[in-house]
Amino acid sequence: MLLTCRPAAPPRQSVPLSATDLAALCEEEVRTRLPRLQAAIAAGDTAAARMEAHAIRGVAASFGLDDLAEALLSVEAAARAGDRETLAAASPGLPQRAEAGLQRLARQPA
Repeated sequence: MLLTCRPAAPPRQSVPLSATDLAALCEEEVRTRLPRLQAAIAAGDTAAARMEAHAIRGVAASFGLDDLAEALLSVEAAARAGDRETLAAASPGLPQRAEAGLQRLARQPA
């Protein structure tokens, strides 16, 4: 058996993201996933709806978008239960809640 070794490269110093950069990442995640959530709800795909609602809810909660996170909790619970009727009833207004939350986030001081 032959073992070869090489020196490990020193760890790179990472530059922390600014509040503006983090808000932009949150916005990108919400705007990317929300159409997928809406499509899953429209198709009656409860598994995909649960996955997307959970992901968006995590981002929303992390960034203080509490109204959106609360609404997504209802969507996620309905999807987990396989209740398509409640899922469809819980989904209207999500784009408006997302937009309002993202606008508040953008106005927060950096």
